[in-house]
Amino acid sequence: TMHWKRWWKHGDPLVIGRQGTHHMTGTPTHSSWEAMKSRCLNPNDPGFGNYGGRGITICERWRESFSNFLTDMGSRPHGYSIDRIDNNGSYELNNCRWATSKQQSANRRPYPKNRKRVRFQAVLLGQAD
Repeated sequence: TMHWKRWWKHGDPLVIGRQGTHHMTGTPTHSSWEAMKSRCLNPNDPGFGNYGGRGITICERWRESFSNFLTDMGSRPHGYSIDRIDNNGSYELNNCRWATSKQQSANRRPYPKNRKRVRFQAVLLGQAD
């Protein structure tokens, strides 16, 4: 398999045709695909800890091919972004949809109610990151 940096930088080599490109680079759909790959595969991505770092993966079909992602998900509608229906599940056809920010805000992992208090206590004890 190809290294994630090459996929992210150069796109999917499987869809390169005589034209030399899939002509989708820079589109909202392609940007969503690139961002999804980065937060799941790139340990240097700021969101990695909430995605790849906690075991969220991308199905091989999508990881290896933007054209497969586009075929399965279709073009990203204006004002939508990719959403995992089961937030603990992977990026794959049966667990993803294009969703509005309102739909996504209703589909979040539970946020600990005492997070600020725990963080404050950790700072006092010298255990904060």
